[in-house]
Formats: sequence, C-alpha cells, structure tokens
Amino acid sequence: MRKLQSYDDCQELLEKILPHIYAQDIQTGLRTRFDGLESPLRAIRSLNKFLLFIADHGVPVTSSDELSIFFHAYQEMYITEHLGKKAHITIFDDLGSLAFTIESLQSLGVFPPGHIAPVRKLKNSSLFQDSANDSNKVLGGLELPKQSEDNKIPLTLRLNAPAEEFLCSLVSNIRRHRNTVLHISRAYLQEASSRLGFKDAAIKLVPESLFDNPSNLSSELNIKGQRYSLFNKERFGESAKSNLVAYLYYKHNGLVTDDFNGRTHLNSFGGTGELREYFGLSSLSAVAAQNIIVIESGINVDSLRGLEVGSKGCLKDSFRLTDDGFNIIYDKPRASSPRNKNLGFVDDSEINITYAFEYLVRSTEHYRTLVSPEDSSFLFIHDTMKAEGRVCRISSLPFKLGFTRLLIKAKCKLSQDPNWCKGVTEKDIDELLKHAPNAKQLRVSEGILRWYDSGGDPFVASNYLGNSESVALKNYIPKELQGVLYSHQISKFQHLLLAAATDKKSYQKEVLKLDLGDGSNDCYELYITQLDSINPNWRQLAETNAVKSRSDNNDVFALVMNKENITRLYMAFEENNKALRNGSTPDENTLILSDVFKNLVSYVNAYGQRRYRNLLRDTINSVRKL
Repeated sequence: MRKLQSYDDCQELLEKILPHIYAQDIQTGLRTRFDGLESPLRAIRSLNKFLLFIADHGVPVTSSDELSIFFHAYQEMYITEHLGKKAHITIFDDLGSLAFTIESLQSLGVFPPGHIAPVRKLKNSSLFQDSANDSNKVLGGLELPKQSEDNKIPLTLRLNAPAEEFLCSLVSNIRRHRNTVLHISRAYLQEASSRLGFKDAAIKLVPESLFDNPSNLSSELNIKGQRYSLFNKERFGESAKSNLVAYLYYKHNGLVTDDFNGRTHLNSFGGTGELREYFGLSSLSAVAAQNIIVIESGINVDSLRGLEVGSKGCLKDSFRLTDDGFNIIYDKPRASSPRNKNLGFVDDSEINITYAFEYLVRSTEHYRTLVSPEDSSFLFIHDTMKAEGRVCRISSLPFKLGFTRLLIKAKCKLSQDPNWCKGVTEKDIDELLKHAPNAKQLRVSEGILRWYDSGGDPFVASNYLGNSESVALKNYIPKELQGVLYSHQISKFQHLLLAAATDKKSYQKEVLKLDLGDGSNDCYELYITQLDSINPNWRQLAETNAVKSRSDNNDVFALVMNKENITRLYMAFEENNKALRNGSTPDENTLILSDVFKNLVSYVNAYGQRRYRNLLRDTINSVRKL
C-alpha cells in the first residue's frame, strides 16, 4: 500500500519530538496502525495536527505525563476552534478517534506507555456549551490566576507553586465564593424572618378602623394646611411602615397592590419585593432559603423547587432532625427511587437548614389560604408580581434571576451599612458577579469542598451529592480539577521553557514578568532558586541534544486486586499522610506503597469495573472501622 504524504509527515514529526529510544518503533507502529484501515486519511490527518501542536512547543515527549498534558491542551485548543462550526458529537468523535490512535501507538511502542487525559465530553445544556464554560460548573470558575494590581506576587511565581499548593488555592477560592453566598443568604433570611414578626406586631398595634376614612390614606393640601398620609415615612417614621403593613393586611388580605390612595408610598420601605416579605415569600427570601438548604443538604436545585408539603403545610417526611444532624428525603429527576440522606450541619450557626425550612413553612402559611388548588401542594408559593392579587407556585425564572438579584441587593445594603453581613465586602460580591453565579454551581462547589476536606474521599462527596461514587467522581469532582491542574502544569512548564531560553540574558527578568519596576530582584531570585531546587538541570531544556535515553532497567510489576493487598496499600497511604501531618518524612517503602495506592484509586475510578470499585470501597471502609 502506498503511504500518504501526511503519513511521512507524521513519521518526521515523531522523530523530532520523541527520544531516540522510540525511533526503531515509529515506522512499524505507524504502518500497523494505519495500513489496516480502509480509509486512514482522517486518522492520519488528526494525528498530524496533534503532532504539529506538540512540535510548535519545542518540548520533547519523554513520558506519558507529558503526552497527557499535551493531549489535554490540544483538546482545549481544538474545542475552542471548532465549537459552533462543528456539531458537538463530531468534535467528540474527532477527539475520540485521536485518543484511540494515541493509545494504539502507545501499545505499539511509538509513544511512551501510560494513561492519557480523558476525552472531553461536550454537554448540550447551556451551562456546558463549550470548554470555556466547563469551569462554570463551580462558583467563580476554575481558572488559572491572572496578573492583577491587587496581588503583588508575580504571576510567574504563583504558577510555579507545587500542584498540591495550587489545588489548595483553587479550593480556597471556591470556599471564599461559597461563603459569600452562604453569609449573604443567612443575613437576608434572618432579616426576612424578622419582617414576619413585624407584621404580627403591626396588626396588634394598629386598629383596622384607622383606615375606614379614605382621606387618611393620601396627603392633601387644604385651606387648613397640609394633611399627611398615614404612610408618609418622613412624617411618621416607623409608624408609617406599621400603618402600611396593617392596611395591606386588613384591606387587601396581605397582598401587595397599587390600587389605593397613598400607593406612592409603596416603595418607601425597601420596595414592593421587600414589602411582600411582611406577609410571605418574596423571590429574594426564597432564593436565600434555597441557598442555605442546598449548601447543607446537597439536594438538587430542581428537586428542592418542586418539593411538596402536606395538607396542613408541613414538610411531611421530607425533613427531620436526627441525633447527629438531619435526614432529608426527596425525589430526584431520572432516579429510580427517592434519595434518603443523613448529614450534619456545616457549622454551628442558628441560621441553618432547619431555620430555612421553618421559615418557608411559616412564611407561606397565610398564602396557603389564598393559593389556587393546583399549586397548593408546593412548598414555594408567593404573591406573584405578574398578576396582581394572585398567589401561585414560584416558577424557575424568579429563582434564576433572584440569585443574582440577591447579591446585588446585598451589595446595596453593604454600601449603606458595612456591618450588615459580617465577613463579606462589596468587592467579594463584585468578584463573584463577574462569573454569572447560579444555584447549581453552589451545589457542585459544596460537593468539591466536602470531597477536598475529607482528604479526597469519594464516599463523602457521593453521599452529599446523592449520586453513586462513580457518578460523583466522573461528573463533579476530579474532572474539573484535573482540567485546571493540567492547564496549570502547561503554564508552569511554558514559564520554565522561557527561563531556559533566556538564561543569562539581560532581559530574562522582563520576559518572565518578574520586573516589578522598583529595581528589586527579590521575586526574580526567588523564582530561579525555586527552579534550581526542583530540577538543577532545567537550563538544559533549551539544548537540542538534552534528551537522554530512557533507562532500560525500569521496574514493571503487576498488582493482584484482593482485600489483603488493598489493605496493605491503604494502611501505607494513611501512615504516609500521618507522617506528613506531623512534619516528619515517611520511609521509602511507605512512600512507594502510598503512591501505588493513589494511582490505583485513580485508575479504578476512571477505568475499573464495578466489582473492583466495590472491592476498593468495602476494603477501605472495613479498615476505617478497625
């Protein structure tokens, strides 16, 4: 069979980017892979583009880790270039075909053996439209840091942090955004709850007969002078608010309307949305309660919004307190049975999931006497702004818009009173708003935090999210972090290449963006010191003949998956972590076994059969109970 021109191109490119140890297998491997295909052109063209991408970086591929990093980066570039031009399934097929070619060439000895980054799946929902939006699954996104005036540490130094430290900074960023939402939701819900109490006090204080004379409702100028409305805030202060709340309760059944004299004062007390909270739910108080419940319980947003109550407005068996926290039961879309979870509270705050559910029941008690029969069973009902004088179920739109509106409302309150919500500033809100936050991000973010805080325990994350361990890991936890860590390693390595290429050059500090303009060399010297400590031979990366042949004495071993071997590996993993926490250095054998355990867990979660995942889970649980 005659070789295509691009076939030759692939061979030439492989000879440039691979060490000489693989040279003897290149031609044989390419022939074996492509000559057996009926139509090899697409596969050859796909491989050629990938190899050109690697060659453009001028970095030799000496291990599967480097190959994996390049494949991940190539996917990002390929998706960005073709999204909107090709169908999602076509893009996925292109990358899947390339992944199969890479793995085939690995098995044929052309590429270094080992695992490579998984093929990115493109979702059809608007939240996951493209690779850039993939990071929008969490609050604030999962992005590489950018140089800013607020952070005086140069970007080059921040990128050069170890992967564990970099991951910690990413998680800290997620935690900060989650805390912003949590603290704002608590402050607002507590305020909304106090308004229900204000209404009760107002109707006890103000008699209904006060409003029998319509002339008391509006301000007028007559021959005797100015007569003020009972709702005039400037004239009567807090009494005017009590009068307005009592009037709406007595004369309009607690529904906000503008069909009365004195309606010009409706917006004098926080607006009509806030005014509704004296009688029941508003979209903002509903969102605040939703946020707290989602953070505490991990309930799906759609499941929470569709939660139903009993005939008397109670939560039936959906929620109850336990000795260790609480139990929540709910229906999940596409699930065969209800989710039943036992969880603990996130902290000791009184404004928790119990407080939120109790508020929802109390705030909708009056509305349930007015709501239409078809909506009476739903937990979330309100005095809608769409149709005056109508109580109905809260639709998805007020929730979606309300998430952002709650943050904007909080910013306004903080501008008037910086102590309105402790631990949150206007700047925190501005930073979060840049990333278009929503409630689904809140749930995923909390899942990542619980996974990270538990030391990467997949069972903690799956229990919170209400999924199986494999689904939780595949759809929520490591995929997002894995992508960012790959991108982090690429950016870190790019700076390393720049340092090697400009070694001993007068402009090196400027190229690396370590020139702060104050004549100081502190950051520059610190960065070079870091490079020296990581790899004293980093300067040789700029040399064309710097790649050395692999050792032929690399050890290869097989692991028998049984309870005894997993127990031994897991105990070494725990011993290694204990030593690190105590500031000591584990022995070499413990360190090796710990690394094997971590690699085993990663591989089984990604590629293992269910029986192996179950064996891993059951063995770990049995050891923990010892």
